[in-house]
Amino acid sequence: MKQNEVLSVLGLAYRAKKIVMGFDPISQQARQGNIHLIVLAEDCSEGTKKAYRNKCEFYHIPYEEYGTRATIGKSVGKRQIAALAVCDEGFAALVYKKLRG
Repeated sequence: MKQNEVLSVLGLAYRAKKIVMGFDPISQQARQGNIHLIVLAEDCSEGTKKAYRNKCEFYHIPYEEYGTRATIGKSVGKRQIAALAVCDEGFAALVYKKLRG
């Protein structure tokens, strides 16, 4: 049930246009201070994880590893997503709360 709740919140945030996907758009929003949480797929490459972790540390953004590229992608109507960023404090807090149980 927890997984469905997390994915539902991500889908809702996406429909509210509070999700950013792709390394360059996420980087741009991070520079502007608009990102409150990054969700990394557990099955993305170590290089991808390292790149996002470094960005999170540099900009002091919390991140969580969760789900697969396919499940994260499906939650936002895409095929596969390695990472996505939540650009709304409320949605980020809700996703974080659902992830932490």
